[in-house]
Amino acid sequence: MKPAVFRLVLCASLFALWMGYLGYLVLTRPRTPQGAPLVLSRPQIQSSDVDVIAEIDSEPKGETAVKVTEVLSPKEAGLKEGDTITVLKLDECRAAQRPGGQVPPWDWSGPGKYLLPLRRLPGQAKQVEVASVPASPGFTERNLVRIYPATSEALEQYRRIGKAPRQ
Repeated sequence: MKPAVFRLVLCASLFALWMGYLGYLVLTRPRTPQGAPLVLSRPQIQSSDVDVIAEIDSEPKGETAVKVTEVLSPKEAGLKEGDTITVLKLDECRAAQRPGGQVPPWDWSGPGKYLLPLRRLPGQAKQVEVASVPASPGFTERNLVRIYPATSEALEQYRRIGKAPRQ
């Protein structure tokens, strides 16, 4: 076999393997209950004051009472398992507006456990709001708030974010 033909076959084989690996990643990526890709917002998680897993039993409206099932960060947040807190902005949680004016589905997909990145309200002990995604280069959406289903894939992504301790 000529060296040029060998290099062509080698490059074509490597390209086919690479495309197969990318296809595998697409097929096995984590998804929300609605079928959309599940990707946590790193800036939102890193800028939140406290992150919890909470049980949301009814459709969110304005101020929604939720039951904390686990405090993820910081452990000394003043919240503990079993606490009931009032969360604002849960009814606004959805992905960014899609091109073409498509309205994305709500993050709340029904009763269950959700990962909530929260921000404390001044002077309120048991009332918090969902932390908004901070501005970043190339991201024009303002006041975007997100919550995430508390699946094993979401918690794995959360642990990989590596939240820095607050001063």
